[in-house]
Amino acid sequence: VATFVDITERHLAEVALHDSRSRLAAVVASASDAIISTDVAGRVALFNPAAERIFGIDAATMAGATLDRLLPGPMRSHHGAHMATFARSGTTRRDMGVGRVRGMHADGRVLDLEASISQADVQGQTVLTAILRDVTERVAQERALEATRGELLQLTRRLLEQEKQTTRRLAQALHD
Repeated sequence: VATFVDITERHLAEVALHDSRSRLAAVVASASDAIISTDVAGRVALFNPAAERIFGIDAATMAGATLDRLLPGPMRSHHGAHMATFARSGTTRRDMGVGRVRGMHADGRVLDLEASISQADVQGQTVLTAILRDVTERVAQERALEATRGELLQLTRRLLEQEKQTTRRLAQALHD
């Protein structure tokens, strides 16, 4: 007696799942923004190539490590509490561009970052994912532009004051 079980559907489902996982991995690997996933305690589960480039740390080093290594000193003591609060909040995501956060490159440079954070339940565990964009150069340019605007404003005020003084002197000379 022989029994046959048609596994065509199961095989097709496995192929589709493999394709879906491969596509997701390719998207995460090719993203130009850092993608970092952690558990609620801040232990890194995913650290894409853009995160390696932005922070100067390889993914193997960050796997299982906490985010403390990526944060400037003063932020380390508060970050865990912020993550726990977000995880309990029930909010599923916060969009990028709402505010800036700071990170730290492996060489000690402080980075200005735009961040989007989301959370999802994966097999009963809360997974937090941050997508981070390095805007350090843009922030430096904005600061330089603001400084230049300030200098121009001071020069304009000085020129107007000199013009007033010159007008007064001319008026006085004509009067005399």
